Amino acid sequence: MPVLPITADDLGPKRNKYTLGLIESVMYFPRDESARVKNELVIQEHIWTTELISSGGKMEFDGREVVELLKAARLLPSFEQQSENVKLPFLQGVWAGGILCAAIAASDDGDHFNFASARVSGGDVLERAGLTKHMGLSNSKIKQAWGAFRPVAHLWAAWLARIDPDTAPFPCIASELPDFLDLAEDLRQRGEVLDWKQSKETVLNRRDTWAVPESLLPLIPN
Repeated sequence: MPVLPITADDLGPKRNKYTLGLIESVMYFPRDESARVKNELVIQEHIWTTELISSGGKMEFDGREVVELLKAARLLPSFEQQSENVKLPFLQGVWAGGILCAAIAASDDGDHFNFASARVSGGDVLERAGLTKHMGLSNSKIKQAWGAFRPVAHLWAAWLARIDPDTAPFPCIASELPDFLDLAEDLRQRGEVLDWKQSKETVLNRRDTWAVPESLLPLIPN
C-alpha cells in the first residue's frame, strides 16, 4: 500500500499550500512518480515566486533550496503550462471519484452494483456536483480512467463530497486538510471491502490504494 507523502507537521499548524500540492500531485499522477515530482516542483516554485512578490522581496529562504529549485525550474513547464497539463488527469480523477461515490451509495441503499451501473451513476454524481462540463469521456475512456485512478478514487470522492461547485478549492483549503483526509480514509476503507456484483474483486485494491501513513492515525478532524 503506497502512503501519502505527509508528516505530522503537515497536519498541524505548519500545514500550507505546498502540503496541499503534495496531495494534489498524488491525485493527478498516482502511478507516475516522475510526473508527481515535476508537479510538486512546479507548485513549489509558483508558491515561492508568488510569496516573494507579495512580500516585496523581503521573504527569507534557504539559499541552497532556492538555487536547487531554480535549477530544476529551467527544465519545468510554467505554472500556466502545468495547469493545462493536468486538465485530462483532472477529468479522469473526477470520474474515478464519481464511480466510487456511486458504488458506496448503492451499497448503503442495499444494492449491489457492477462497474457498468456504477459508471452510469457516477455521471449522476458529477452532474449533481455541477461538473457536467467534465463529463465528456467515452465509456472506454471512463474505464481506462478508472483503471488509472482507482488508487486515488477515494481522494477524488472525498473532494466531490465536500465541494461547493462555485468556490471549490482543490483538493481543499489548508485548514480543512485533516477533515478531507479523514473522509478520504473512510471512503478508502469502505471501498477496500466492497465487492462488485458477480465479482470477487473489491472496488478498491488495498495493495495499490494510497493511504494516510499509519503513524498519523487516527486523524483528528478540525
